[in-house]
Amino acid sequence: MKPDHGPVHAAASAGGIAFTAALLLIALGLLATTLALPASAAIVPRVVGVPLALLLGYVLAREIRSLTRHRAAGGAVAAASPSAEIGAILWLLALPVLATVLGFVAGPALYVFGWARFRAGERIGVAAAAGAVTAAAIFILFSGVLGVHLPQGVLDFLR
Repeated sequence: MKPDHGPVHAAASAGGIAFTAALLLIALGLLATTLALPASAAIVPRVVGVPLALLLGYVLAREIRSLTRHRAAGGAVAAASPSAEIGAILWLLALPVLATVLGFVAGPALYVFGWARFRAGERIGVAAAAGAVTAAAIFILFSGVLGVHLPQGVLDFLR
């Protein structure tokens, strides 16, 4: 069962739409700069940038659809609470901390699991599957396809 987050925060949604749109424009701009690069130099930015742009486009469309549906239904609009904003900032900071401590495979996988389970309210099996797919995708893409040695985090130095 997904958690009830109360009334939609229209100001936060409008801000989220603007922020996501800005990130999408930056990602597309960075992808455009790869057009002048040789194919060998452009592979990594494109492998990272194309999925990022697609993900941001999806998030932007979802936010716009959600806000439009909410306004059409005449739903309650409330101001964003400071605790919700602080929670969002803490979740944002958790990814670099986890990646630094646990490494670039385990850190993002644990982050995706936590986000899916505790922020999105998914069942534990779904959250675990999302984390496992994230770990596998990162490992296969960067270590397998690109041959990049990924940092194993601060804990790796403790051995």
